[in-house]
Amino acid sequence: MDRPPISDLPVISRLEPPTSNDRAEQLLAPCGIDIWIVSLAHAMRLVWCHPDDERDAARLAGHRSAARLRLRRTAVRSILAHYVGCDVAEVSITRSSNGKPTLNAPRIPFEFSATRTRGFALCAVARAPLGIDAEYRRCLPDAGLLASRILTEGEYAAWQDVAPAIRAERILSAWTRKEAVLKALGVGLRVPPNVIEVGWAPRSTIRWERLAAEYVLTARMMPLWLGDVTTRAELVVALATKECPSAIRVRNWHSPAEPALDKFRDRQL
Repeated sequence: MDRPPISDLPVISRLEPPTSNDRAEQLLAPCGIDIWIVSLAHAMRLVWCHPDDERDAARLAGHRSAARLRLRRTAVRSILAHYVGCDVAEVSITRSSNGKPTLNAPRIPFEFSATRTRGFALCAVARAPLGIDAEYRRCLPDAGLLASRILTEGEYAAWQDVAPAIRAERILSAWTRKEAVLKALGVGLRVPPNVIEVGWAPRSTIRWERLAAEYVLTARMMPLWLGDVTTRAELVVALATKECPSAIRVRNWHSPAEPALDKFRDRQL
């Protein structure tokens, strides 16, 4: 039986702030997905950082990206603490050999995926493996070069047939979709993006081209659902997951250094 593509699913945009009595199973439906948006404009207001993240930020000392890394990592830990029901300092995150971050809480049924782009970070939380990627909507002077590197032969031919005014948008959409798929599989860019055909239809059928032997097992684990998600007008966002979401909630995260604001206040779309 056909199910609706992600782009056709209901997006819940107005939620009541969770209470301290919430439990993990009450925070997110089995097939629901929460997408948190973090504005990096408040990076300098951060007052705490996990020691593991502080060590990574220290490598960027003197650069503004260090402050953004602290905020981005702390925001993700704060979001996960909300679901686990613990203090943000107690959230443990491990990384696979491919760099995929995982919540180190075996009895907690949540998985997450994070991404960043100009001025923003996003964190998606679900009960099944998933991947999210975002790009800031912008002009691409080197769109032709990017297209030749990341698109499959079929995608490239279709891309050349579209109006020049929307070619940059198509490139950003294809890139975010491919990244989302690879994140869901936990392999990252170890798999070249030009062997994954995702297309631009609301419900995409993912195909592999010129698949090397070492990626056969990865292909068998392919996410079943892939689509674009509307979050903010300036962002192109794609989501890949192994289960069809029952609903997608878009939420705003606010720095814990802003006491006048509810840290988990939702944005009204």
